[in-house]
Amino acid sequence: AEEGAGDAAPKSYDVVVVGSGGAGLAAAIQAHDEGASVLIVEKMPTIGGNTIKASAGMNAAETRFQRVKGIEDSKELFYQETLKGGKNKNDPQLLRRFVENAPEAIEWLARRGIMLNDITTTGGMSIDRTHRPRDGSAVGGYLISGLVRNITKRGIDVLLDTSVVEILMTDDEVSGVRLLTDENESVVVQTKSIVVATGGFSAN
Repeated sequence: AEEGAGDAAPKSYDVVVVGSGGAGLAAAIQAHDEGASVLIVEKMPTIGGNTIKASAGMNAAETRFQRVKGIEDSKELFYQETLKGGKNKNDPQLLRRFVENAPEAIEWLARRGIMLNDITTTGGMSIDRTHRPRDGSAVGGYLISGLVRNITKRGIDVLLDTSVVEILMTDDEVSGVRLLTDENESVVVQTKSIVVATGGFSAN
């Protein structure tokens, strides 16, 4: 991984991912596995975003790991309990999508050697559906280290201490990004696709 956008970094990628938390790293891995050249840009000096701070686990219903343990759960119950936990302020469509896709997220990670096969209960849940590492370690650090292993194995480029200062457009279509390195060097990278995965508020 590059420390900054020096001359070593190619100036064109199929996909630029902004942010290196769980969502950004997963998006980069998926894009690479579908044949794209990928650059991850992270403004902090380390990879991990807010994900690395997560401690409990990932909630999902009707997973393979639940079935192995004989846990009977349903996506509908997961939906209702999460809606109740959010005092019915959740966006119903987004929540439904989250609940429907959660088991596939657990499987996606498992296929990449990131096993969340210890299952427990967390607040607001009546059934064991919080998936976490078997060794009891905090899920965030475990996820990030596993995703970084996958990034490294694939040779995906990562720029740390680098900010995206502008999304460049040509004829109403994305054509690139302007980056600012930790040495205040401005670099333009050409791309047709940008994934904005800067979800955490704490560093914004």
